[in-house]
Amino acid sequence: MQATECLLSRIRIGGAGSIRLHAKEGIFMSPPRSFTVRPYEGAADAAGIAELINASRAETGGDHAPVSAEAMQTFMEGSSADSDPRTDVHLFFHNERLVAYERTRRETWASGARAYHLGPFIHADWRSENFLTEMIRQVLRYQTEIAGREDSEAPPFLSMVLSEPPDIVTRDALLAAGFEPCHAFLRMARRLDEDVPQCELPADLELRPIEQGHRRPIYNFDRRIMKDSWGCEAPTETHFAWWSEEAFLNPELWRVAWHGDEIIGTASGVVGGTWTPGLGGERGEIRFVRVAPEWRRKGIATALILKCLTALRARGVREVILGVDGANEETAAALYRKLGFDVTSRMTAYRYDLMPDNNR
Repeated sequence: MQATECLLSRIRIGGAGSIRLHAKEGIFMSPPRSFTVRPYEGAADAAGIAELINASRAETGGDHAPVSAEAMQTFMEGSSADSDPRTDVHLFFHNERLVAYERTRRETWASGARAYHLGPFIHADWRSENFLTEMIRQVLRYQTEIAGREDSEAPPFLSMVLSEPPDIVTRDALLAAGFEPCHAFLRMARRLDEDVPQCELPADLELRPIEQGHRRPIYNFDRRIMKDSWGCEAPTETHFAWWSEEAFLNPELWRVAWHGDEIIGTASGVVGGTWTPGLGGERGEIRFVRVAPEWRRKGIATALILKCLTALRARGVREVILGVDGANEETAAALYRKLGFDVTSRMTAYRYDLMPDNNR
């Protein structure tokens, strides 16, 4: 979810149109008899999940940092409003060996939609379309039951994001289970080997250092600007606490433009945290590029981004990444290209509508 920035790590999926399948008796097949499925039970499971995730990532490639058993246990057992390991984690065993893991995370969007995000990992020895399809269908059956007990303004849906070109096995399994592609995203990057050019803000705007009392106004500004954007979570106290912990990890790298007591624009540099794997050292990220609608086309976003890049370079960062919603490729992405960023990867979101009240 910062919808695009967070999306690229915690992934926020949505869009119009999907094939509808429903949890009628017999529609979902069970895993092969030699497999068992159960929920998370504690520290021993955390170690097995960490080992499975690390092996899966090593097989598929990427720059993810290894996950420790301790970090996985903290992740599993820490306070979370959007996922409960006792009900939302599914462990798949073959002859008592953990071969697959899935955790579903739920969000309520500002639009009222209820999004259920799938996060499966499968051991390389068991990566097949048939197995993954049945794994997904097991999760669909359970989450459909949960959806039937929830009261949401819009029908809930399940989602998953794949990099392009996609892993064919995973893509075909999603399509076989009833998912359809619905949204696109871009990752862009820029080198910082040379000094960054500067662009000043309009004379009536002022940059101020981030203070503790600024966190709530910045959050409210972010929610207001992003409320109609794809994947924007509804503002709640729980979300504010989670958002603030990561968003203000590097407060000295924020650049906030004020007009009197009013926030006009924001941008933030990041060199750590959990939303995007692989940050730190010479690799950083730009997030929260926001400008109030009535102040756009005045060079504010350009000035804030360049100032963030300068601050990141001073910290030793030599490569900067950022995420872009595919719907903004002709606007935001065009601006980033002018500032030296290039598209490095693309992703596609897949969606499956949960309609437990539909008896067809």
